[in-house]
Amino acid sequence: MGEFKEASLWMRLALLLLVLSLLLDLFAVASGLTGAWRDVEACYIIGFLCLLVAVILVLGLVFLDELKGNKPALICLIVFSLLGGMFI
Repeated sequence: MGEFKEASLWMRLALLLLVLSLLLDLFAVASGLTGAWRDVEACYIIGFLCLLVAVILVLGLVFLDELKGNKPALICLIVFSLLGGMFI
């Protein structure tokens, strides 16, 4: 099991920013700031799900020893983070 102190600076920063963006998106959807259009709400939901997958990946990369140095997991993290940001 990995520790937070052992993770690189970029992994810690990615964890912090992804959790923050996930929480902000969750509060925006819950408070009804998404608007009345169905397509806007669908994009928010897709973005929320992409950010949720990115948060799970970054948690795995930071805390699991099995994923340390795993390039495909890091590429998936980057792709899901960018997709989540674009959809939101």
